[in-house]
Amino acid sequence: MNRTESKIKRSIIISDETGREKGSAILISLFVMLLLLGFVALAVTRTTSETVASSNDEAETRAFEAAHASLEVMTRNFDKQFDIKLNPDAADILNVKTLSPPNFNNYVFDQDLVQEQTSKWVVMSGQQFQGLNSLRDKWVLNTLATDQTNGVQVALRRDFYNNRIPIFQFGIFYEDDLEFHPGPRFDFGGRVHSNGNLFLMADTGLYFSSKVTTAGHVFTDVARNNDSWDSWGDNVFIKNASGSYVQLKHTMGSVLQATPNGAPVFGPTMPTVYRNANWNGNQNLFQGNLLSQQKPLELPIRISSRITGTPLDYIEVIKRGKNVGDLWNDGTGTVAVPKVVPVLAANADGSITSSERYYQKSGIRITVADSKAKLPGCALGTLQLPVTTDCGVLLNGNDDGKTLIPDTDGRGYKPRAMGGGYQATEVNGERFYTNAREIWIKVEIVGINPATNIYDARDVTQDFLSLGVTEAPPNIPGKFQLNSAYTSAPFRDSRSIIKLQRFVMPGTSIIKSAADNPYVTSFNNTGTDYNYVIAASTKVTEINAGTYGLFIGDNINHMESGTFKDTSQTRKIVPFPINMFDTREGLYYEGSAFNTNTAYPSGKVP
Repeated sequence: MNRTESKIKRSIIISDETGREKGSAILISLFVMLLLLGFVALAVTRTTSETVASSNDEAETRAFEAAHASLEVMTRNFDKQFDIKLNPDAADILNVKTLSPPNFNNYVFDQDLVQEQTSKWVVMSGQQFQGLNSLRDKWVLNTLATDQTNGVQVALRRDFYNNRIPIFQFGIFYEDDLEFHPGPRFDFGGRVHSNGNLFLMADTGLYFSSKVTTAGHVFTDVARNNDSWDSWGDNVFIKNASGSYVQLKHTMGSVLQATPNGAPVFGPTMPTVYRNANWNGNQNLFQGNLLSQQKPLELPIRISSRITGTPLDYIEVIKRGKNVGDLWNDGTGTVAVPKVVPVLAANADGSITSSERYYQKSGIRITVADSKAKLPGCALGTLQLPVTTDCGVLLNGNDDGKTLIPDTDGRGYKPRAMGGGYQATEVNGERFYTNAREIWIKVEIVGINPATNIYDARDVTQDFLSLGVTEAPPNIPGKFQLNSAYTSAPFRDSRSIIKLQRFVMPGTSIIKSAADNPYVTSFNNTGTDYNYVIAASTKVTEINAGTYGLFIGDNINHMESGTFKDTSQTRKIVPFPINMFDTREGLYYEGSAFNTNTAYPSGKVP
């Protein structure tokens, strides 16, 4: 082999090796690039998935918050309805369902409110209201919030109870500060609550056998007038949940005067007291039967009046209602000359006040007034004139109960006769008539009217009075016996419910001396004394002439014949008005003809 050939062959070999090396590098590079692309693709996919998941989670969170806001808004609006109305109607429920939360413009809310169970009475088990009866309703709030941008939906549900606790389950319910300081031992078995503070003190013993709560503080070592506990001692006891009396010592109140602890709790108008650091422990001794700083218990009429800016006292609950068609005393006059004006729409009772008044509760409502226009619903619109239609009955005028001018039978309404021959005694209007003053009465049934299925007040005065307005007289042969109308069925006045007058007056004999006879007399039957007044003569002419003073002004047509004590002769008697008064508020009548009666140790008749 020559050199030339050798060089050629060597060159070829070198060339082949170099080419093979270059091909491997490209291949390796391609593999590396593919591997990198796989990692990148995986990273991008994972990042995209995490981004989508994060976005979905954020959307769901926003939708959840929107749904939760919807529940809170419905709960708040529902609670507001019950603050002012115990029985929300369909319109109230619709308002709760349609009011959606603000500032959630991208969401659509499907809200629903339903009463899941009918109202039922339960015994409360909660701390403050434990043992009280409650009218409980179960309600359910449902909401579905939908995000309009991505369709994400979240549904939430809330179940809750609405408890209505009648306030008159309490033995004592006080709006202001409630003070106890009895002289002799005082035992009280009912629930006690004060929306103010509670002052507990006693000289001999103060015993509570039921729960005692207050929205304020419990004072034990100082009285409201700043008197110290040492003037009465530790004589207060409250039963715990086990039924055992626990002594409430003067050092155990929620606030104390003798133990400074921080700043005074009250201002200068109250005793200077400080919080008792041991109150929680002291309170626990009574096992939930003595609680301070509880939530005030208020009626809707009070809550509503505060919302509207015209605070009302609880006395409004028992006042007569104000509706268009009524007259009312606007308070701008005087006691002697009150200002009575028509009720207009502007000053009529609102729905809340109206529903809270006893005046509007279902039952029998009886109103007495000195003019027809002053009866409920008997005034002409904005005028002080009475309506021209039947509205109530005039007791001391014509026997038809419409005009003050009497007929020949004398003054006094004559109740309508009932079927079966029952006829009640006519009102002795002469005894009800003073200085031309009219006496009107209206009896109404308040409730659902079966004819219209509407809650209203129906005038049933004439129907009601047909039962009688006179207390049925006793029928005691030989002592007191009226004519056959009172001794033969159907007995006259035996059905009377509203009693305005009577023939006899039960009670201690009021005869002062024999000179009273034969006008004032009495008899005793089975231990009860009965007083009555009779005419001294049996002669109608003498009675009409007024010879016998106690019958001056009475009309012969009001007199009934009967035998009284002495059955040998028949006398006349008239019914007298029944006067109603509270002896606790009365004064002794110095000019009484019987002010020396030994039945009254003071020598005076109240």
